[in-house]
Amino acid sequence: MPSPLPASLPADLQARLAAAGVRDTTDLPAALDRDPALRAAWMSFLAEYQDEIVEAALLAFLSAPDFDALQTLVGQAPFILEEGFSETVNEVIAQAEEAEETDFAESVRLRLAGLRQIKAGMALSPLA
Repeated sequence: MPSPLPASLPADLQARLAAAGVRDTTDLPAALDRDPALRAAWMSFLAEYQDEIVEAALLAFLSAPDFDALQTLVGQAPFILEEGFSETVNEVIAQAEEAEETDFAESVRLRLAGLRQIKAGMALSPLA
């Protein structure tokens, strides 16, 4: 499911993304692959707004309704495949268990398992 680009994007980056044909987050990965300068500008934006982006990604992860939504989220925020994000998710699980929110903790565990499945699938090399 496509998501709009962040409203906090600087105007010049918005213009460059629009010129590259990016209408929403589904168009973003291909555009960044085609244009190294655009990728650098995008990475600079991500670095500047890192805390807000991680929080938004965590909220999106926690509300992902299915595996397809997790895959889309990985395309939008590939950093969620990194160990640091998994550690944050494990902290959320521990807090939920401490608060006796067992259903929520289990749903987060299932999402984390899905994330690990996506990561494992990406690690497989293509057949020649």
